[in-house]
Amino acid sequence: MMGASSLRPLFTRRIMAELHKHPDYLPRLTLDLRVDQIDNLRRLIPHGMKKRIFGFIIDDLIEILEGEHKQLFLGGMATRDIDLEVWVKVPKISFKKLIQNLSS
Repeated sequence: MMGASSLRPLFTRRIMAELHKHPDYLPRLTLDLRVDQIDNLRRLIPHGMKKRIFGFIIDDLIEILEGEHKQLFLGGMATRDIDLEVWVKVPKISFKKLIQNLSS
């Protein structure tokens, strides 16, 4: 017999499929932040800019993850061998060199 928790993914997928059909649907990404993180973001990023800044970060992240170095990049981020400051400063052409340094 299937429990409620095993039905949840199926139920969620059906709801999401219907939502995606609606022309005004905008998915959301929810993250748990520490209090100091959200306080610092509010202090450092002007009102109305978070959506734009995080949109750029997500677009670049997707572009990197669709490439051939997905696992190396994720591993580098997870181990903090690549941090956001390095990631943002590296031109896209040099990204392959950055990733190759992690694999050696």
